[in-house]
Amino acid sequence: IITPPPLLIIFHLILPFPPPSIICNVSFFSSSAISKKSSLTQSGEGKMSSMFKLSLLLALSTMTFVAGGFTARKHKWNLDITEEEFQGKTAWVRDLETEQLGSFSYAMCVDSQSGTLIQAVYDNPGVFRVNPTVSNDEPGKSQDLVLSGIPYPSAVVCNNAGAAFVASWVSPSAVAAVSWGVGDAIALKSEITQLPPACGGVLTMKYSTTLKLLVAACGKSPASIVAIQVDDSDSLERGYTLTPGETVLVDGEAGREARGLALYNYDDRHFAVVGLTDGTIVKFSLPELAVVEKRHIDARNLAHFSVGNADHTLTLLMFSPFPWRRLVTMQLDSSLETATVTSIPLEQDLEFVVDTYVDPKTALAFVFGNSQRGVPAVMQMDINFPREMWGIILAGVCNTESYSFEEYTWSWCEWGPKGRYAKAAVVDLDGSGTRSARIYIALTAQYCVHCQDWENENSHRCKDGKLEEDYYDDKSFCQHETWNQRQKVNNGDLPLGMVDQLSGKAFGGENISVAIMQIGDIPKVGGVSAAPRRRGFPSPLAPLLCVCALLLLGLRR
Repeated sequence: IITPPPLLIIFHLILPFPPPSIICNVSFFSSSAISKKSSLTQSGEGKMSSMFKLSLLLALSTMTFVAGGFTARKHKWNLDITEEEFQGKTAWVRDLETEQLGSFSYAMCVDSQSGTLIQAVYDNPGVFRVNPTVSNDEPGKSQDLVLSGIPYPSAVVCNNAGAAFVASWVSPSAVAAVSWGVGDAIALKSEITQLPPACGGVLTMKYSTTLKLLVAACGKSPASIVAIQVDDSDSLERGYTLTPGETVLVDGEAGREARGLALYNYDDRHFAVVGLTDGTIVKFSLPELAVVEKRHIDARNLAHFSVGNADHTLTLLMFSPFPWRRLVTMQLDSSLETATVTSIPLEQDLEFVVDTYVDPKTALAFVFGNSQRGVPAVMQMDINFPREMWGIILAGVCNTESYSFEEYTWSWCEWGPKGRYAKAAVVDLDGSGTRSARIYIALTAQYCVHCQDWENENSHRCKDGKLEEDYYDDKSFCQHETWNQRQKVNNGDLPLGMVDQLSGKAFGGENISVAIMQIGDIPKVGGVSAAPRRRGFPSPLAPLLCVCALLLLGLRR
């Protein structure tokens, strides 16, 4: 019996380890191939030498491990959490949907009672998508409903009672109600109701459960809002009745848009706050939409409004990209003129912001966007202590790279998957039973490739067109044809044909996906963290034992 040489063990220690099934399957194939070759050789030239068999098996095993390394690299999309240290922490979980061909999902909501995710897909005609989830966070079968009377849906809100409301962006705008049930298909549950022509398209929309009132911020200049009364008295039989009121001007000056909207109640009174692009904040009373007061702050393009309870004080959280990127908080339990306004510079890792959310009952806040590292990110913070209690969780994987020169060594992270960008997000904090509190993020994915051999140093042409799909290599590039790139058109007064052309609708769609995160404590306070990745590689002992056994089995023949 010939024992395995130390060189074989060294090879298996330094090379990447694929799953044991791959090792065993290939090794058995190698052993059987050697056995057949040995029997043929015995009848002709004599028995094959043991050293030749050992060298051949060593070469085949090495090729197997190298191939296993490439296979494992290809499947690095797995972002499942396995380490116990991340239990109870906010961390990346998994992709709920991947590579769904369509357009952007700019608007989403979640039904907190059933845990059902609702998407309004930005397309013409509008697509309303329902993604039910079961108790263990696994996705159910999604359903689509085409809303021909809702071109380019831009806003969607849930009433947490099995129904949702969707509004269109282009003018003249319309609003409709849809509902679903256990085992029932998604269906239109109201008339497609046209909004007043003065409203134009709807930028954002909120729903008051107490008042049963929809409030929509209109995109047509000058900025205005409109209230839609919801009658659900006969929703089970005949559906919902939507009755829009008159359009109310937020501010009479042209050239401004109402991009921020939030509803809240204080001292048994209901209010709405609207933010304009010039930094004006207007407070309305509900349901009559009467202007209460106004205030101008030194922040432009106010958007992504959310209201929460910070230190027993109602606090409005806003995002402003100009004159510098920052979060802005304002107290709402007093007059706007005397309310405390605080600016929180976004000097952390976020490259851009797509939405914010504040838990109405606590000071827990989330800011959604993309990291400067090129992957989607979520910033979690306590708005009572925004400069101290914060952390950023990256929706990606850090592949550690290093470079050594003489006695110096440099290490860095190559983050992947590349080419994914956040477009919208929604939070479900009402997890019950085995359904955990979670975050849904709508992503768009570009196609990223890597070329092994360029035609020349300054060329962007790959020899023989041999581009390999790679979302992790630092030399890979993400290509996306401009003629097929989906864009959100900001002018809602354009004809539908022109909106189709500008948004890329006439040329097809692109890959969109929905991802899910679990909500818990901040993993790393004051820093950036990422959830661990399930690598799927066994310990070195298992492959070594498998190879040694197969070597002995092959050498006995």
